[in-house]
Amino acid sequence: MKLTKEQLELIRSSDKELDIDVKNGELKITEIVRRWKPKEEMFYFYATKEKESDRTFWADNYADNFLHDMGNCFKTEQEAIEYGIWYEIRKRLIELVERLGKPTKEDWENTKILKHCIKYDFDTDKVYCCSTNGIYDNNIYCLSKDFYKTAIQKLGEENIKHYYKNGWKYNQ
Repeated sequence: MKLTKEQLELIRSSDKELDIDVKNGELKITEIVRRWKPKEEMFYFYATKEKESDRTFWADNYADNFLHDMGNCFKTEQEAIEYGIWYEIRKRLIELVERLGKPTKEDWENTKILKHCIKYDFDTDKVYCCSTNGIYDNNIYCLSKDFYKTAIQKLGEENIKHYYKNGWKYNQ
């Protein structure tokens, strides 16, 4: 496969990290987005347990790197607050799965057992139930077919949408 002049120029001139992939004879070039990391002595924000945020400066120590590696290190206070909301919803979804039935290793090995999760459709802005014996990246699974309905009841549809719409930001 030959690169076009435009593709070659894009690759040469880019100061960003690129992912270059060929599928069915088509070249696909996408920018790789990495989690932001402050420089030494720069201020950054992080979410607290109280669904608020706090600010500190980057010293490149264990605590700073731990927050960064967990995805809890942001340029702005608003980003930290949004992450805190997202994380709280995630925690409540996991608690719900613990109550309703979390799949075990044996459940995953048995393809006859359906696992249930919630998916989000970006095009229609809707959440829906997905039942599978496979696995989708970065999802929360439950053995109960009532997982979707109960999650909507307990957490509210808007919170569920918020969780799935924003999850890609924190799973890098």
